[in-house]
Amino acid sequence: MKIAFVTPLSPEKTGIADFCEEILPLMKDYFQIDLFSSHNNPSNKIISENFKVYKYEKLEDENIRNQYDMIVYQIGNNVECHGKIYELALKYKGIVELHDISIEGLIWGMTLKNNNRDKYLDIVEYCHGKEARRRAEGAFNGECIPLWDEPLRFPLNKKLIDSAEAVIVHSDLGFQIVKGTRNNLNIAKIYHHTNDIYNNYDELKEIYKKELGMGNELIISSFGFATRTKRIPQILEALSKVKEQGCKFKYIVAGKVEEEINIKDLVDKFGLRDNIEITGYLSLEELKKYMLATDICLSLRYPSHGESSGIFHRILGMGKLAVITDEGTFSEYPNKVCLKISMENETENIKNAIIDIINGKINMKEYERNAMEYAKSNFDIKENVLMYKSFIENPYDNNLYDPLDIISDYLYKLGIVEKDLINSLKF
Repeated sequence: MKIAFVTPLSPEKTGIADFCEEILPLMKDYFQIDLFSSHNNPSNKIISENFKVYKYEKLEDENIRNQYDMIVYQIGNNVECHGKIYELALKYKGIVELHDISIEGLIWGMTLKNNNRDKYLDIVEYCHGKEARRRAEGAFNGECIPLWDEPLRFPLNKKLIDSAEAVIVHSDLGFQIVKGTRNNLNIAKIYHHTNDIYNNYDELKEIYKKELGMGNELIISSFGFATRTKRIPQILEALSKVKEQGCKFKYIVAGKVEEEINIKDLVDKFGLRDNIEITGYLSLEELKKYMLATDICLSLRYPSHGESSGIFHRILGMGKLAVITDEGTFSEYPNKVCLKISMENETENIKNAIIDIINGKINMKEYERNAMEYAKSNFDIKENVLMYKSFIENPYDNNLYDPLDIISDYLYKLGIVEKDLINSLKF
């Protein structure tokens, strides 16, 4: 079976490029795959040496397009990386993999960023009806809350879903939203993988703390592109209160910081100049070193776009205690695997969680063990690739989402029963 795989590739600075460059070498064992990207010179040698890579425009050629049995599109919210992919997916049917269930950010970048309100409003009306269009028009006039403040209520994905042959998502929430948008569409839920699963995470922590020149102080980190949705201002305010309690720590922002945040001003405002390190953009390998060296990972997200987080799955596989926002897809993870923060009194909740960890009221070691075991059970890259194989070979017969999984997941998250017990009842 010959596949056209449409995706960003390195050196494009996006986690979706990293994601694809990890699964493609394994998928190559089952399919003949050609890649289509914004450029044809990927910096990852494994990709450049094992795949033919063409520019997106080549798919516009019908003679080239007809060589493939299926097209697979990777869709995220970054317009620079996914705008052209979105346009191709609307024109030429294929399997769409939605890394963000709400693509509001992508649509904004393709329309309002270019002052094209009419195109934006047309998409709003197509996806959510005339009333949503009127509300969007009212938001432009300052009469109501804009749609982009409620991305899961107005995900702006219907046009893309209606154009798809089938859809791959990474969460229960994603499955339900896509199914509700187009009930007769075949959908596969395949967890975002990680191939970074380590039983010796304690040993690796000490190794990389030394390599990165860290002391014995507690290391708290946020990873990836630091935007307002990752709650950086709220984290800094909470950490200032942790510092007031006499707690010693280093906070590392491992990634590029969104300019709108003005992080230097916030650091000075909250008196954290001696407690913070901002690395700037890191390669995936550099980022992994900081992950392995970290004690507490802050993976907060609000508002949620129903996104999947490769970084979050990596840190679970590395045996890290992750503090997450109890919203969107993050609410689906079991309580014993990660520490959840309510948005009500968010800053105070972040502060209390960190102080409770420092004071031993929260058992860090137990969370670390549970995180790694959960990743091992759910995010194994080889098992995930077999699910991709099954769905791509027959996207019209979706057997990758068993309703019994909903029940087992729910009972597991409540701590009532282990999944294996329910799964043993399947026949």
